[in-house]
Amino acid sequence: PKEVRRKATQRLFESYVGVSEQVLARELYMSVPQMRIMAKVGMSFGGHGYSHEWIGTLPEQEQEFEIKRSMELVEEITGSTEDWVMCHPSNGCTELTICLLMKYGCVLGFKAEPGCVIDFEQPYELLRSDTNDLPVRVDAKSKSQSK
Repeated sequence: PKEVRRKATQRLFESYVGVSEQVLARELYMSVPQMRIMAKVGMSFGGHGYSHEWIGTLPEQEQEFEIKRSMELVEEITGSTEDWVMCHPSNGCTELTICLLMKYGCVLGFKAEPGCVIDFEQPYELLRSDTNDLPVRVDAKSKSQSK
């Protein structure tokens, strides 16, 4: 349940991180003005849910809220929602989710599942590769230093 997760996360942050989740997020993540600069020089931004809920498990009204707020953030950053995309948090995509994405002009949806896009037959359920999924190159110098 959401309240149990919130309390557990709060306790874990206090115990192991030493600062609140809000403080860590402010220090770790980019600000909207920083993202606007990146967008102006060609970086693409898409939605990922407003509160990072498992969107497919939510009732319609809450899914719609998550999608609308994601779209609004993309617009706040880029100045447009033309050709905006969404990556479903935790692979939570349902037929309802797809219908709502289409309603709000989303053109592509990505699952949080690694892989390459081979075709666009299911444009709202595309595979993607996160930076954590990419191969890491280890050179000889790094290997000798770690021994």
